[in-house]
Amino acid sequence: MKNKIIWITGASRGIGFACAKALAARGAKLVLSCSSQETARAMKKEFAETPDVYIMPFDIRNDVAIKKVVQKVKLTMGQVDILINNAGIAKFGAAVEMSIEDLYDMTAINFRALVQCTQAVLPQMIESGSGMIININSVVSQKVFAYCAAYSASKAAALAYSRSLREELRSTGVKIVDILPGATETDIWDDKSREESGTRMMQPGDVAAAVDHAIQAMLNDRLMIEEMVLRPQGGDL
Repeated sequence: MKNKIIWITGASRGIGFACAKALAARGAKLVLSCSSQETARAMKKEFAETPDVYIMPFDIRNDVAIKKVVQKVKLTMGQVDILINNAGIAKFGAAVEMSIEDLYDMTAINFRALVQCTQAVLPQMIESGSGMIININSVVSQKVFAYCAAYSASKAAALAYSRSLREELRSTGVKIVDILPGATETDIWDDKSREESGTRMMQPGDVAAAVDHAIQAMLNDRLMIEEMVLRPQGGDL
């Protein structure tokens, strides 16, 4: 993994931040995306002593901005070897009360941005005959939970896209893997839920370890991990 160029979206906190820490320790060159200049400044302090870490804040809902990031990375560092589509948001509540604006936000970030980031790096991966795209999805894309309809739909769309893309790309050498975590203690949960059920949740570092394992395994040209489902030892909340 040393010197691989890895782009992580939504890298400022939670699973994305844990992945950044784990992969930096492996010697990877990291491009870390976040949503604001303020967040970028905090991240620069966090990684100040870590070589080859580049912080790039931008609005992931903007397809022009996505293309500019990839162009800048190519000019300054080289081709993205691994894309980790981690950026995501969740809003929970009764389906009848979910606003169309909230639905649009989740679709834009959880599905549309994943597609746009993938399309931005895919041509160069296909041309080189190698590359990995790792999508951080959720168990909600496969299992039914109440008060989760819109979020589940956005994640299910991403999973269906990824599964189809995997079949499309098999002969190219590009690898597609989906990581489907269950309850993980991040700020996707409100304070009350984390206080009451935090001890039953996985930690972001647990998911990052699975991502690290998937990358290490998929450096084998003969092998592709397709999907990894991760759940707390005690099961779903």
